[in-house]
Amino acid sequence: SKASSTRQTAAQEPTASHPAASSSSAPTPQNECDAQLAQYLLQMEKLQKKFQSQLYSIICDAYDEYMEYPAEKHSLGLKVSIVVSKGGKLTSMQSACDKEFNALLSEMRTCLRENGRDQSLADNAQKAYESAKASMVKELKNVVYNTAVGNGSGGSWIQSHRNMA
Repeated sequence: SKASSTRQTAAQEPTASHPAASSSSAPTPQNECDAQLAQYLLQMEKLQKKFQSQLYSIICDAYDEYMEYPAEKHSLGLKVSIVVSKGGKLTSMQSACDKEFNALLSEMRTCLRENGRDQSLADNAQKAYESAKASMVKELKNVVYNTAVGNGSGGSWIQSHRNMA
């Protein structure tokens, strides 16, 4: 696809020039647009990784707080209470991520519009972002609310994601 080939170009070429352009010719506006779009996609990927890491860090902190309680106090109510106590931090983090993503998306849409291109690349980036966010929220709610207390599955999930924080 054009997006993946553009992304590869950005990874292989640190300059704004297009691989097809000779070193003596100046980059065309379309080539510069391709390079800029690749950079937006790369920045979006980095943004997702950055906030995912921060999210996992908060979740690991919540798990550690839960594990500080004696085993006889472990319950779904305690888990929910601890997660709710992290709600403000989680909401703030999500708002910051949304704000950064929407700024990148707006710049991407402007680049596309100014170069006479359709908005499908930006539309797809937005859909992917919303889908990834919804998937992560669902996964985290499952860990908190649907894993049985004491069977270790929630703890196993935390341990497998701790190195991502």
